[in-house]
Amino acid sequence: MTIDPAGEVARIEAERAKLPADERLRLEAGDAPLLRIQLLHMLERAKKAEAAIRRVRALHQPIHHMGKPWCTECSHRRSTGPKTYEWVAYIPHPCPTIDAIEETQ
Repeated sequence: MTIDPAGEVARIEAERAKLPADERLRLEAGDAPLLRIQLLHMLERAKKAEAAIRRVRALHQPIHHMGKPWCTECSHRRSTGPKTYEWVAYIPHPCPTIDAIEETQ
C-alpha cells in the first residue's frame, strides 16, 4: 500500500482547520496518526535509497587484472576484435563512487 504523505497531511490539516481553536490544540497534542504517516513515508524513502545503493554496488564490482582490483564500471576497455578487448583506463576498486556511498567512520 502506497501512502501519499503530503496528501494525508493536507487532508488532516484541512479537517482540523474547521475545528474550534481549543479542539485543534487538543488534537495537536496527540498527533500520533500524523507522525505515523510521516514515519511510514520516511521508511519508504529509506527502503528506496537502500535499493538504489545496492544497484550501484552491483554495477561497481571489482575485477582482478594485473594482480590488482579494478572497478568494472569505472574502468574502460575498447574492442580490438570481435571477441577481444584491451583495457585503456584503470580505476582502482573501491572507486570514487563506492567511496562516496561508504559510511564514514
